[in-house]
Amino acid sequence: SESGTSAIRVYPNPVTSELRVGVDFLNGSFYSITSADGRVAQSGTLIGTSPFIDCENLMNGLYHLRLQHETGVYVTPFVKQ
Repeated sequence: SESGTSAIRVYPNPVTSELRVGVDFLNGSFYSITSADGRVAQSGTLIGTSPFIDCENLMNGLYHLRLQHETGVYVTPFVKQ
């Protein structure tokens, strides 16, 4: 089931290069970033206790970060500028 956006915090938002994920227990989570048109722009795995995602190569615009973890699925929007 899809969880609410309150479950995870990402910063800075808007992001220019490194998007940090502000929850430790998501280490090892698979992530995907989808653009406003639903296209998967990037995906990978979060590593470490202060994981970040390199967003340097994303085009400017609105995206959704989706994290899959054993505790559930978390989705939160962010802006690349």
